[in-house]
Amino acid sequence: MNKIYFAALITLLFSCKKQTDYISVPVEAPGSLTVLTVNPLALNRYVVTFSVKADSGYSYDEYGLMVSRDSINSMAAERVYSMGKLEKFTQKTDSCVVDSLLAATIYHMKVFARKGNKLYLSSGKTLVARPFQITAIGGGQSSTPMASRGQWLEIVTTFKDVQPSVIDSKVKIGGLEAKVAAELDNTLLVMVPDLLMPGKKSIEIERNGLRLVTSDTLDILKGRYTALNDLPFDYRSSFGVCQIGNTGYLLGGANYAMTYPTGLHNDMLTYDITSDKWSWGNYRNYPASFIKEHDMYAVNGKIYCIAGRDTMLYTTEFPSSGRVYEFDPATNRWTQKRDFPGRRRFDPTGFVINNKIYIIGGNSNGPLTDVWEYNPATDVWTRKAEFPGTSVICSAMFNYGNKIYMFGGYFPQSLVINDFWEYDLSTDKWKQLELKEPIKERYRSVCFTIGRKGYMLGGVYYGYDAFGGGEYYMSDSWELDLETLHWTRISDYATPAMPANFTHFFAKSAAFVNGNAAIIYDKGKMFRFTAD
Repeated sequence: MNKIYFAALITLLFSCKKQTDYISVPVEAPGSLTVLTVNPLALNRYVVTFSVKADSGYSYDEYGLMVSRDSINSMAAERVYSMGKLEKFTQKTDSCVVDSLLAATIYHMKVFARKGNKLYLSSGKTLVARPFQITAIGGGQSSTPMASRGQWLEIVTTFKDVQPSVIDSKVKIGGLEAKVAAELDNTLLVMVPDLLMPGKKSIEIERNGLRLVTSDTLDILKGRYTALNDLPFDYRSSFGVCQIGNTGYLLGGANYAMTYPTGLHNDMLTYDITSDKWSWGNYRNYPASFIKEHDMYAVNGKIYCIAGRDTMLYTTEFPSSGRVYEFDPATNRWTQKRDFPGRRRFDPTGFVINNKIYIIGGNSNGPLTDVWEYNPATDVWTRKAEFPGTSVICSAMFNYGNKIYMFGGYFPQSLVINDFWEYDLSTDKWKQLELKEPIKERYRSVCFTIGRKGYMLGGVYYGYDAFGGGEYYMSDSWELDLETLHWTRISDYATPAMPANFTHFFAKSAAFVNGNAAIIYDKGKMFRFTAD
């Protein structure tokens, strides 16, 4: 029968082999009692390794591990893990799993050995049991996390399972159940519920019987991405796009994963915004064998293809076209117009205001900063005031009233910028604006205007790390109030970030505006974006 020494305290004790109740005052043990290591297995679950050595002529009736709480009495055994007898001239190393510890509580681990009514204790080790809490959300600190509805999100907690089993975690965000797709070690991959309203939401997690209602909140952004039907054709980029009514037009482009000239295109595809369907073959191809890195604009029901690269000039390292073509969907006819009078280029930035097309900058074996106005009605080009900044290659651009606003861009020497500019058509003057929000440098963003708001989605950033430089695809989305010029971060992509690889090197995206939403073509996928 188990005995209670000094009858001071009766506690519930657990044992690896049998259960025993102890309390005693330690005296010097004739041998060595040592706690070797205390290693975590999971949240508040540890494996404790210890050694016991019996001197000559002395054996122990029982030995093991004693666990006590600092708040009670370091000499009072809350748990005893008994390993059995130890004969003389014997040394053993054993281990026990200690679990179900109270969070934020100090525990003492000591080795004990009993001979008759004498109990010997080692000096032991001390640990503090950790609380079950969130340490990071979405790759950042949990103090200011943001996420979009329908977005996959990483939640990191103090729960660490060295040998994870099946997914048994449950997560609620704002009271709505969130799908848990994977759990590994201390990380959960969770989809933010699509039905959440914007604003700060609470997070509740249950994992392996541990329940956490955290004080951390997740700020649900108002922008929303909804996946549409997959594209019915192979991946392509460096295309031109424009929109007439509820029809989007996509011309040319390239698949850089294929060997030249196999992956180059000159076909015209159309997208029905209402039915979410692509089709091709209804219109004549572009007059050259391919066209890429060009711009397309719709004016009075006709499409204008300007700049870019095509086979007719594919003779130098940076071949660019100065040709301008007009396409009439009603007659299915291409008509060559007056050539662009500036330096031949590709990847310019442009916009349409008052039925006139404005072309700014571009790349011609180096950045360009000239500005041109084209009047399709008279087929006349007019040079405007030079852009006073450093570069206009693949910048984001928004038009509002008689002004345009431009953000970002890049140099061919891999320098990405986050300059913010205003151009007033009535005065033909440029003005640099102060950027007060922490928006990362970028180029090749999806950009469009709905009412008095401009939207900039994603983009490409060129940066350096320990392995050198490279392109990084960004997932943040921003809204620009075109009257107050205030930027607000409103969303992240609804799907995990696409891998940055060679096929995306010249990636180009498209946005087809439909009411208060935009249909986004991005790296081979289609999404509907709404800023509700």
